[in-house]
Amino acid sequence: VQVRIRRKSDDYEGGMVKAQAVASAFDGKRPSGYVDVVPFQSEPVFIGIDENSNYHWSVNFSARYGA
Repeated sequence: VQVRIRRKSDDYEGGMVKAQAVASAFDGKRPSGYVDVVPFQSEPVFIGIDENSNYHWSVNFSARYGA
């Protein structure tokens, strides 16, 4: 599962905080029906800046559903 975070061009720090919050939201947690949710990396990955000067991050998880 990949979650992408986009933030306006004037708020890099705010975007990084939001990306870290997304990564932490599943750390050690298992949503209903999931056997395992494991992050692929310890920190969000900064992807870059788009044509509108917005910042982008990615948070990747391995998610296994079922019993």
